[in-house]
Amino acid sequence: MCIYFVKRSAVGLCLMLSLLCSWSSVAAVTSGLVFVNGSTPAHTHEVVLEQATTVSLAFSQLPIGGNIVAGQALLAQGASRLLAVDLNATTPAEVALAPGRYSLLAYVDLGGETVAEVVLSLSRVGGASLYNEQLTVSKSETEQGAQRVTVLQDFTLDTATDVIFSYTSFEHFDVADYFADTATAPAVLISSSDGAFNQAVVITEQVQTQIVSLPADRYTLTLLATIPTQAVAGFFWSLQAGTQQFGDKVLLNGTGSDPVADVLALGSTGALPAGQYGLTSGWLMNGADPEYALFLTRENEQWSLSADNQFEHMASLSGDYRIYLVHNGQTDAAVGLQIREQGSGVVRFAEAYPLGDVQKLDAFDLATAKSLFIDTRDYRFVSAFASAQYAITDGSSVLNSPLVMDEGSVDMGSLSPGRYFLLGRASAHVGGNSLVEVTLRDSAGAALSRRLLTAGQGVVAARQVSVSAGRFELSMTDMMFPGPAAQIALGLFGQDNDHRYVRYLPVSAGGVEVDTLDLQSGDYLLTFLIVPDDQQSALFGFQLDSINSTPPTNSGSRGSNGSGGGGGGGTLAWFGLLCLSFLLARRFV
Repeated sequence: MCIYFVKRSAVGLCLMLSLLCSWSSVAAVTSGLVFVNGSTPAHTHEVVLEQATTVSLAFSQLPIGGNIVAGQALLAQGASRLLAVDLNATTPAEVALAPGRYSLLAYVDLGGETVAEVVLSLSRVGGASLYNEQLTVSKSETEQGAQRVTVLQDFTLDTATDVIFSYTSFEHFDVADYFADTATAPAVLISSSDGAFNQAVVITEQVQTQIVSLPADRYTLTLLATIPTQAVAGFFWSLQAGTQQFGDKVLLNGTGSDPVADVLALGSTGALPAGQYGLTSGWLMNGADPEYALFLTRENEQWSLSADNQFEHMASLSGDYRIYLVHNGQTDAAVGLQIREQGSGVVRFAEAYPLGDVQKLDAFDLATAKSLFIDTRDYRFVSAFASAQYAITDGSSVLNSPLVMDEGSVDMGSLSPGRYFLLGRASAHVGGNSLVEVTLRDSAGAALSRRLLTAGQGVVAARQVSVSAGRFELSMTDMMFPGPAAQIALGLFGQDNDHRYVRYLPVSAGGVEVDTLDLQSGDYLLTFLIVPDDQQSALFGFQLDSINSTPPTNSGSRGSNGSGGGGGGGTLAWFGLLCLSFLLARRFV
């Protein structure tokens, strides 16, 4: 099931946000919001006030598109929940605000409905509007019975519109005897709410686009697909209706298919000059028998790579090809792809696609041959890591893949000039969450890459802050938007492990938790672990303020949930987002 927020009065789209980080840094204050998107996505907007003003927030549902639904709009800044109003509240909420940047968020719980039209409005009291948008909130419903799958998508057109329906299928799998064949195309019908208008979309090709002209009305898109008895198949569909964009992936796993397979859309190759190419793929970071297929499609042209022909497959290519990956759906591994000109050997395209708990940490280019090393630092956030495996690949094969069990350095060998990808997979102890810093460097100590590797449930976000020595007040809160998280932890780590602070927020407590920290001057890593409750969404806010200017008299180190002493002040500056890890989102895909 996919849930969408679509702006109706202007071109814009906010689909399935996996993680939203909103940061601000003004003078000696650093604050931010972290939103983890689960089963209830949110519409978000940044509001900038140049001067102090009182604002009014309203959130209402229009009497079209469905029955009354629930929801809430929220105005927040850092750890402060400034203003909240329920959907369809009879009176707006008001609050006086100082100049600054604020985050406006809204969610809608559709319940049993499939579509709702709402209006989100923020304005100055007695003055001009700061934000006023009509939003369409909708969801597609996929129901699977014993013999067929049904997909329902409601949408509303305010004016007559040419609707574009697109379809890409994978119905002819025959890969290492893992995928059987099926040739079942779905039946597609677009019908108006009163049944007066019905338009069938006839599917005749594996890749197809069709335009349907529709008058203003409320519609339902219905897709019916038969489940094969001994096969794994699937398709992607999308519907563009003006500024509204809908789409999903549908898998057709036959009763004889075990384990369940998955199909992923991986982007495109970019424009390839017409010519002969060698296609090579690799099954990476997994010793089990490979069970995958890569598909390159362009118009009616399709090429495939699998365990049967992964080492060299000759193809005549020209143009931009879309890439799809089929795999068994239960694997921690990576699949590499390399496209090389026949004859010259020039690499025109290379990529590595992680699956399961494998993460692609970075892509890098070497102009000259280098001997490379990986340094591992364990932040113990919130517990020590159990192991980590790294791999360097050129897209066709793994060049080195060591397993490490502790902090330290490991020799990755010498690499010739070219483009490479750094992969990683970490494991945490049972019930734990781990955060590891991975530094790829040359023999002279120069860092080529520095990334974070995570393990365990939840979503980890991190950023770097630069701090002058002093005393700081750290405020943290679970915004309970739309509900409480199952677990939230915040960490602050200096350049050595002697400067360490970890704080766990009480579950379902609400309110603002405040700690006082004494910090030495230097760069720190600010980290967040958020585990939503039962795949629900979650919103966390924080704020770090300098509270005086007396230099600290101790080392500034802190233990978990401890308290510091000393004094100080200083200036905070931020260096951007260091890493986002979509652990929760990868489990939803």
